[in-house]
Amino acid sequence: MHALATAAQVDSEAAELLEDIRRQRHTGQERIVTALSSLDALDPGLDFAEAADLTYAALSPDVHRILTVERGWTADQYEHWPRRSPGLLLRPGLHS
Repeated sequence: MHALATAAQVDSEAAELLEDIRRQRHTGQERIVTALSSLDALDPGLDFAEAADLTYAALSPDVHRILTVERGWTADQYEHWPRRSPGLLLRPGLHS
């Protein structure tokens, strides 16, 4: 993804591909928000679009690269970090 993002700066086809991937990833991650909403577990202070954007950002390849490459996290640490940060989307009281 990092290489594609770099290529997208100078190549229109790479830019289109990157945009398609990002759109598909956002759509897929909206399912997390839909599931939380259907369980009435979504923080009522968040609207759907905001919660979807937060999910998209938190689970982005950039965050993965930062934590695993730049900060040296193991795959196991990365896999488990969202469970240690539930306050991002959950209704208050569900994550305390």
